[in-house]
Amino acid sequence: MPTRCGKDPSDVAALYLDEQEGKELVYMGKVGTGGAIFVRAPNPTPANFAALAGKTVVSPGTGPLVPYIQKNAPDLKLVITKNYEESLDRIVSGEAAAAALNFQVGAAMANQLYPGKVTMPTTMFAELPDTVAVTKGQHADLLKRLNDGLAAIKSLPWG
Repeated sequence: MPTRCGKDPSDVAALYLDEQEGKELVYMGKVGTGGAIFVRAPNPTPANFAALAGKTVVSPGTGPLVPYIQKNAPDLKLVITKNYEESLDRIVSGEAAAAALNFQVGAAMANQLYPGKVTMPTTMFAELPDTVAVTKGQHADLLKRLNDGLAAIKSLPWG
């Protein structure tokens, strides 16, 4: 796991040190993403986890969402799944009341696997930074294109 070299965890294009390889990495600008609550259609998306107290909520065991939920929503019956597909399967089948998934990935997979069967959330329960890293001195062109694209998106009225 990379270790922070800078002081502020929200810095963009900050340097990190890869503990396993001992190489410095350069990260592109931060992209906002986060967790969202997905439910079986036509049910409305719950406003928050409090509305799901005592109910089964599924989420894949990878990524930051499970620790976030364990800390901030201890009243849920959290079931850790293998992946997004299993999480979506469980809400569509009725085995779970909701799935906590990455907002963008969850929406894309729900639309692909279960079109019209999953309510698409419009808000996130947690906003988390996301980024891409390259080894310092390598793939600078890729990082530049990503940062240029990110800047173009942020310049749009909805960006």
